[in-house]
Amino acid sequence: MKLKLILFLLLASVVSAFAQKKYEGEQLKAIEYLESKRKDFKASKNDSSFVNQNGDQKYYVTTLVRGDQAEDLEEQIYKAKPGDVVGPFDGEKNFYLLKILSMDSLKRTKARLVRFFPKGEYTSDTAKFSKLVSKYVDNIKKGKEYSKMLVKEEGSIGVRNKGTLSFWEGQTSKEYYDLAYDRKTNDPYVIRVGQEIQVLYIIEEKRNAAYKAKVVSLVKKVK
Repeated sequence: MKLKLILFLLLASVVSAFAQKKYEGEQLKAIEYLESKRKDFKASKNDSSFVNQNGDQKYYVTTLVRGDQAEDLEEQIYKAKPGDVVGPFDGEKNFYLLKILSMDSLKRTKARLVRFFPKGEYTSDTAKFSKLVSKYVDNIKKGKEYSKMLVKEEGSIGVRNKGTLSFWEGQTSKEYYDLAYDRKTNDPYVIRVGQEIQVLYIIEEKRNAAYKAKVVSLVKKVK
């Protein structure tokens, strides 16, 4: 149990991939050591023995769920395939490589949620505000990115964007999942919430995507 907790904390403390920062001294030595072991780690037929002999952390298999790790770590993990070795990654007091043992996929839809809110006189004129927002919704239906549109009515409308949302079959709350899962890219969902008009629109229709990865770490501690 203690070993599991240590490894969980190691992965949770990821700061960034090593290439995005400058390192020196013992940090560089740890990175160089891991790089020297990359090919052998990938080729290893007995990962337990290899990790125990070459790493500073005992062998342990961990399941990573997409969305729980730093973006740069996930970008490498979920572009990889079983057998690949990714990293090194910075765990603050450790550096480590991850070997992908297996990958599980789920169906996923990607969407963006845009929240339009009224300003000035439009705050009290619901119909006028709705008519103004409908122009943006029409452009979204045509596949145009709302953020690239010229907002002539700057004093009348505001925009909040929650960014890209991933909807995973069986994982995302059913209330939200059902809104997005079977929609098409030209079929935005529009709803009024208080004074806001919220528009959910699809940027990637449903497809299989990697969701969980079983990995084993080769860890080098920094003294």
